[in-house]
Amino acid sequence: MRVPIGSWKIVGGACLVGEPNNLVVDAVPTVDEKGVQTMLVTGPSSGLCRWLTGRVQLHNEMKAAWEQALSTEKSQHSWWRLWQRLTLWLKEFPSPQIIATVTYFDFSDGDKSSSPTPWFTAMFAYESPPPAESFGVFSHLEESFVVFPGAAPKEVTLLLNPSPTFNTVLPQEEQPTIVPDMNDVFSFFGQNMERAEHTRAAFRVDYDEIVTTPITFNLKLADFWSFGGDCMIQGNFVITWDEASTPCLHIHQATMNLVTAYLADKIEAIKFTARGIDFFRNVVPGVAAVVEKPPFRAPGGTPLLDWTNKMVYLGFLTDPLLKRKFSRAKKILSHIRWQMAASVAEGILNPGVFFGPPS
Repeated sequence: MRVPIGSWKIVGGACLVGEPNNLVVDAVPTVDEKGVQTMLVTGPSSGLCRWLTGRVQLHNEMKAAWEQALSTEKSQHSWWRLWQRLTLWLKEFPSPQIIATVTYFDFSDGDKSSSPTPWFTAMFAYESPPPAESFGVFSHLEESFVVFPGAAPKEVTLLLNPSPTFNTVLPQEEQPTIVPDMNDVFSFFGQNMERAEHTRAAFRVDYDEIVTTPITFNLKLADFWSFGGDCMIQGNFVITWDEASTPCLHIHQATMNLVTAYLADKIEAIKFTARGIDFFRNVVPGVAAVVEKPPFRAPGGTPLLDWTNKMVYLGFLTDPLLKRKFSRAKKILSHIRWQMAASVAEGILNPGVFFGPPS
């Protein structure tokens, strides 16, 4: 993944990298795997920000040498080789490139924690421009991040877009009011009770390389819910696509019979396979994924959801309070699904209930 130049900063000695402010940490060894994980934000890895700034500065200091190399290259082409000379004349000083190679990521902590903080590890390296652009001027700058000169490249641990409250105990919540929860429920069912602005969905996924390691998301129908007009997955993701209707509306339509209403929270009916991931270039980190053939079919034998090969975009959300809201919404939605499915079944078996006795 490419790291935008200048997207890192040091705050109180801590290093934040990328538009989502991914926090660089060093984990303190512990013997209690179920206990609280202590992390240092000013440990050895926090030097990453200074290293990144230093690489960019060294790159920019090579501008005079690059211009001299460009002039030398131009002089080697005779005047009648107009195309080559024009190509060289149009060249501009190349921008520095910082590449992060993600080696591991964990979005849920294996479900061991009720409110885990997503994290990942990565190797950071300066990448020189292609030979046709650099003329060999920058090759001596190629280097991976190290804690001190001569050390092996350092694998850095970062918290993915951490919530401001990630290191504090969540407050005990008052008895939730019914109105906000029901607003979200009716939003899921397609009613016009959404907010005008859907800020969580204002993200895009930019990526340069296709994901080669299989990364899949196996989901249940009950994992989808609406919050403030956005279609959500559990308490972790906001999901969008290029269609006008939201995925949540399709889920609602698919759970209108007794069978799917019963199985909504029992089987994994949807599978996403990641095609690209971007942890650095958007305020909301995201995944571009394709919908695989669903393993579950409706009672009539047709696919439960006709989403095969559709592209979806998942944005990572790290607000720990979303998990509480999802837990409440899931219970309410499950009850309403059963009520609606039972009503539909009753209407089919006993039409007189809805249309009155035949005349």
